Amino acid sequence: MKKLIITLVTLSAFATADAQKIYVRAGLGYAVPQGGQLYDMNGFPLNGKSNAVIPATGGQYSETFEVKKASFAAGVHATIAAGAMVTKHLGVELMADIGAATKKTGTSLSQTDGLSTITYDINQQSKLPVLLIPSAVIQSGGKLNFYARGGVVIPVKATIDLEATIIQDDYNIATTNTVRTTYGIGEKYKTRMSPGFAGAMGVRIAPTKKISVFGEISLLSLNLYYKESEVTTLTQNGMSVLNQLTPAEKTTKYEFEGTLTGTSNTMPTYSVPFSTIGVNVGVAFGLF
Repeated sequence: MKKLIITLVTLSAFATADAQKIYVRAGLGYAVPQGGQLYDMNGFPLNGKSNAVIPATGGQYSETFEVKKASFAAGVHATIAAGAMVTKHLGVELMADIGAATKKTGTSLSQTDGLSTITYDINQQSKLPVLLIPSAVIQSGGKLNFYARGGVVIPVKATIDLEATIIQDDYNIATTNTVRTTYGIGEKYKTRMSPGFAGAMGVRIAPTKKISVFGEISLLSLNLYYKESEVTTLTQNGMSVLNQLTPAEKTTKYEFEGTLTGTSNTMPTYSVPFSTIGVNVGVAFGLF
């Protein structure tokens, strides 16, 4: 009985000590693109511009281009997390990272081919992406608390919306007139569940026992593969022509294996970048 009482007291003390180390935190930050894919499968830059000239009769092909880094997770982020320190220096944490105001990637293209010129204005954005990040935490402890964490990224929501305007100018030699046709396209892309990695290094300052403020530098390494896309809007010279597409023509599947035919709506999948480097600040609260 004595051993049992000692064991119960020890477990009770351990549980109380652990409870005092449970915390929640919330923060805001800004992230910029780092590494990752620059072009899509059509050879268009994800973020940049290009001007190509294809001579009608024999001359030399020329193209000017400017490519910028791209990430669909770049921009303003909000984070909320709950964690527990198992020991003074080691703990675990579960964080939700929400892209509160992600940046658009803009692409401007121009192609001149003989008597025709086509310009593309393409904007893509992942609106409110949600990433779930379970992590291991290591810290120094103390009022000036240096820490680092690292863990796996689980993309809970990471769709991409595309809006494109295509202007085609065709010169008619017989009438010496240029006929302009303007198309508008809206398309939503779904991505596959592909894990990534996230880490951070920072410092917490505790003005009170239960409240601390933190600042950190974070790293997100994540590239997602397309799974499916659906055309949501299609206009020609301002009028909707979406009803001219069959359901199969509206939807495209992106696969690692498949067969391409003239009537196929299956395409090879490819990755799109979500990798970033960011700076975050916020407040942490001890729950007990």
